[in-house]
Amino acid sequence: MEGEARYLLVGCGVLEKEMTYLIKKNKWPLDSIFLDATLHADIDKLAETLSNVLNEHAKEDLIVFYGECHPCMEEITRKANAVRVDAQNCMEMILGRERFRMEVEQRAFFLLEALILCWDDAIKMAFGENLRIAREIFQSEQDYFLYIKTPCSGDVMLRAEVISRCLGLPLRSMEVSLDQLEAAVSDAIAKKRGERNDGRRGKNGR
Repeated sequence: MEGEARYLLVGCGVLEKEMTYLIKKNKWPLDSIFLDATLHADIDKLAETLSNVLNEHAKEDLIVFYGECHPCMEEITRKANAVRVDAQNCMEMILGRERFRMEVEQRAFFLLEALILCWDDAIKMAFGENLRIAREIFQSEQDYFLYIKTPCSGDVMLRAEVISRCLGLPLRSMEVSLDQLEAAVSDAIAKKRGERNDGRRGKNGR
């Protein structure tokens, strides 16, 4: 809406293409900063990087576009006086809570385009050059890879197949819409807008 206050969304680059599309489509009053998708492989660096960016923009109305990707995510969000998108992680944002939990119960490891494209770097950050350890851990904790293809995804199926073969897990794929993600972010914007309006009424004594 023209003239409406703008908000700053700070979050994970895994869904940058999808969010960029939705911001334009819905004309949301959002500016955005997307952080490196490989930060998931180093949660200490994730916390430090996210906290620093939020501190740098402390005077703005902030929305955190992360799930529970760090044990202290709620504290990081609270300290920044921000609103966080309500989801366990980006896969739940895309799939919705019910479908996400069903796939988790079946021991899926989720892949999105951005994760596939930065896979080698993320694996090296987590396991070094020891692919054998990575294979053992993945095979003990997961039963299959699930590639989530959105309307914004490019053609990365061949890369997903390489990941599947390297780690010895079967690959499945699923095409999804952006409806669940759109709803989750809309809720976060509405919550932040409500907080802003409540604060304004409080300052005006109304």
